[in-house]
Amino acid sequence: MEWVKKILTAKTARIVLLVVGVVALLVLIKGAFFSEEKDASRSETEEEVRLSSILQEMDGVDAVDVLISRTEGAVNAVVVYRGEDSLMTRVQIADVVGNVLQTERKNVSVYFTGNK
Repeated sequence: MEWVKKILTAKTARIVLLVVGVVALLVLIKGAFFSEEKDASRSETEEEVRLSSILQEMDGVDAVDVLISRTEGAVNAVVVYRGEDSLMTRVQIADVVGNVLQTERKNVSVYFTGNK
């Protein structure tokens, strides 16, 4: 038991224990927040793929990604598109998504990511 007290009182040993503790904590945090399984389990639904293909046919839209979520009776959608950054394009995208999903306009978020 005496040797444990000597180790804990030695400055180098305390630093080593602190570093090991921090590394262990970082490994736990990485596993909790950056799990590869979470990313791999998410794939586009058929509805998202179909909606994306409809939106890509619109003037001013070159590429588009759609995420649809359904929670407690509400349908929400996030649309990220590349093409023409205009208010008219954004409004048309939101209108199409709202009509297809039969949801209110306030439940549709449209984001521009850049031109061609």
